[in-house]
Amino acid sequence: MDEKSAVSTSYTLFTGCLINLRYPHFEVTARESANRFGIQLQNSAHFTCCPDPVGMKSMDSTLWLTLAARNLSVGEEKGFPIATLCNGCFETLNTANRILKSDSTKKAQVNTLLIKSGREFKGALEVKHLVQILYEKVAPDGIRKAVQKPLTGMVLATHPGCHALRPSPFVRFDHPIEPKVLDEMVGALGAKVQDYNRKMMCCGLPIYNYDKQVSTGLAMAKVRYLQGVDGLVVTCPSCFLQFESAQLLAKDKTIPPLPIFYYFELLALALGVDPHRIGFAHHRIPVDEAIQKIQQT
Repeated sequence: MDEKSAVSTSYTLFTGCLINLRYPHFEVTARESANRFGIQLQNSAHFTCCPDPVGMKSMDSTLWLTLAARNLSVGEEKGFPIATLCNGCFETLNTANRILKSDSTKKAQVNTLLIKSGREFKGALEVKHLVQILYEKVAPDGIRKAVQKPLTGMVLATHPGCHALRPSPFVRFDHPIEPKVLDEMVGALGAKVQDYNRKMMCCGLPIYNYDKQVSTGLAMAKVRYLQGVDGLVVTCPSCFLQFESAQLLAKDKTIPPLPIFYYFELLALALGVDPHRIGFAHHRIPVDEAIQKIQQT
């Protein structure tokens, strides 16, 4: 199969802050995977922080909208839809985009501020998470056909994350209460997907600076509940950071560590990318044992 014949389109990639600064290998796997399906991810050096969809928005919603609109205007200059690799970036840019497209008063207010920097929000493009793009344009069946190294033998749970699901009137990514996209995308790689009744629990990161104990406790409640699976799959670098950090901070010796996987790492692995290029060595919670389960099947 020539995967590139199925899809031929371009997006401007919005990597966000955390991937640029802490997890550059996530971008590598996302680009490698997207390219296999003919999705070209264009660069822009003019993006700034999205900004954060919780803290900044709660402090000053107009500033939040304006900063998001500035990034959207950068994307409009490129002329391609924006693809994000982070749930938080997706929520901010997508929600701001939809708000400003539907509210002429807010759009005018934001553009009054943007004009000082020579920019204007026009509302000329869409914003999507790269997982959403693959789901819509390639579909799980298309991914399944492209898999060269099925993840048969792995049992994985998924954490869709709050910002990819809500507020549902703006997000339109997946069902806000019973999400299925990530489960289907992981299942397409050949792994068994373990459902569980705490899937919708927040990772806890948004309140970390307010109450570290509660924040870490939320993440660890999910980690402890998922004992027996080979890993937890996320689509957000912030969720990844939280689930790894919570385990290291908790130092709970009564349970084995739970590997955390960014979806595009597993997609790249299943598509045949050399594991040494994927960046598994950069994980603070080792993943070797989980990966070996694939090699033994």
